Amino acid sequence: MKKLKILQAKTFLERFCGFMFKENAGYALFFKNCTSVHTFFMKFNINVVFLNKKNEIISIKKNVRPWRLVLPVKNAVSILEIPTEIAPKNAENLKKSLNLRKFAVKMKK
Repeated sequence: MKKLKILQAKTFLERFCGFMFKENAGYALFFKNCTSVHTFFMKFNINVVFLNKKNEIISIKKNVRPWRLVLPVKNAVSILEIPTEIAPKNAENLKKSLNLRKFAVKMKK
């Protein structure tokens, strides 16, 4: 299975802009200490993966369209935004494709 390329949005501008105004993206974005996102000014759908403090996947909002607001999920502390076109089809495949050694993402049982 192909590993998913993930970049961390660290600076204010990276976190504020995310995928805004981009035509497409061949990578995912990781937002540490973030519990909700918007898709304003985005040009493609995304999957939003919510992670708890142990970096376990606790929820996935699939195929979120542009101009939407994704509200917080209980116990989430970080978020991964994945363009729908490159997102693994299910949670187990997502876990296998993540290349997050720094973040050690796990599936919550």
